[in-house]
Amino acid sequence: MLFSITNIFKELIKNTIMETKKLVRTIALDGLFIAILVIMTFVPYVGFIPFFFGVSITIIHIPVIIGALFLGWKKGLLYGLAFGLASLIKAATAPAGVLDPCFVNPLISVLPRILFGLAAGLLMVGVAKLKTSQVAKIFLISGASVIATVIHTVSVFFALGLIHQEFLTWEIALLFGTNLLIEMTVAALLTPLLYKSLEKPFANYLRKNTDADKIENVDYE
Repeated sequence: MLFSITNIFKELIKNTIMETKKLVRTIALDGLFIAILVIMTFVPYVGFIPFFFGVSITIIHIPVIIGALFLGWKKGLLYGLAFGLASLIKAATAPAGVLDPCFVNPLISVLPRILFGLAAGLLMVGVAKLKTSQVAKIFLISGASVIATVIHTVSVFFALGLIHQEFLTWEIALLFGTNLLIEMTVAALLTPLLYKSLEKPFANYLRKNTDADKIENVDYE
C-alpha cells in the first residue's frame, strides 16, 4: 500500500515537472516570436517599409507564417493577433503615412491579421503534414506562404475599403496590388530559407505538430 502511494506521488511529481517545463518553453517561444513582431513593427524600415502615398510594404507577416509552420495553427492565430495589436499601437503612437490613422481601428489593423494568422496556420500545418520529398515540400511551403500573403493583403485592403470608402479607388488598389506582388516575392523566397534554417532546431516541434491524426499545438516535451 505504502509502495503504491509512493509510486503515485512520484508520478505526480514527474508529471508536474514535465508540465512546468512545457509551460516555460511555450512562454519562451511565444515571447520570442512576439518580440520579433514588436521589433519589426517599431524599428523603422524593418517590418513596415514605406512605399508610395502612405502604403507600406509589410514583411512582418513572415514570422507569423514561420511560427504557424513550426508551432501550429493556434500559434498562427496568436501571432496574428500580436501582429495586429502591434500595428494598431504603431498607428496610434507613431503614424508614418496617410493611411496609418485608419489602422487605429481594430477592424482594419487587428481582425484581418487574426484571420490571416488562422489561415496561415491551417495552410502551413496542412503542407507540413504532406508526405513528400524535401524539394517538393520547399516548393509547397513557398506556395503556401504566397497564398497566406495574398490573404493578408487582400483582407486588409477590403477592411480598409469597407470602413473608409474614400480610399477604395483604382489608385489605392494599384498601390496595394504592386505592394502585394513585392510581398509575395519576399514571402516565396524568404519563408523556405527560414524553414530550412530552422528545420533542425524545431524538428521535434514540427514532428509533433504534424501528427497524422489531428492538428494540435506542439507538445513541448
